[in-house]
Amino acid sequence: MTLEYHGRVRLRGSDAVVLGAGVELVSMDEFVRLCGDVGALSAWCEGTPGAALEPFVTHTFTPAELAQASERYDPALYLAGRFAAKLAVCKALALGASEAFDLRVIETLDAPSGAPRVSCSAAFAAVLAKAGAHEVLVSITNEDPYVLAFALAQ
Repeated sequence: MTLEYHGRVRLRGSDAVVLGAGVELVSMDEFVRLCGDVGALSAWCEGTPGAALEPFVTHTFTPAELAQASERYDPALYLAGRFAAKLAVCKALALGASEAFDLRVIETLDAPSGAPRVSCSAAFAAVLAKAGAHEVLVSITNEDPYVLAFALAQ
């Protein structure tokens, strides 16, 4: 059961207030096209001389996200989920498309449980404060050939 709270949703018996929700669906075909040679990811993370990633990858993901992706069986699938999460977070926080925004500010890493979580760096804390939120919860799922992420700003 929910109660309306100044245009926001408050869960009965909870202090959680939902400020916004965002969802993003990413096509794996399009994502792989944008990333180029994702197979170079492991070599890049290991510091192999001459290993390079497409600018889209280096301008979208943090070194920690790239390192976690390099440990996965399918780094492209992992990064597609993180990309979808970043865009869903933008929607949940109502970050306008007209604003220049560095997607690396939204860092989505694995919690010890394996679930995705948005890291709260100083830069992201400022984004949260501007939006009036204190955290963003994310969920990522995939079904070939798509990856879907859902974000909930509180």
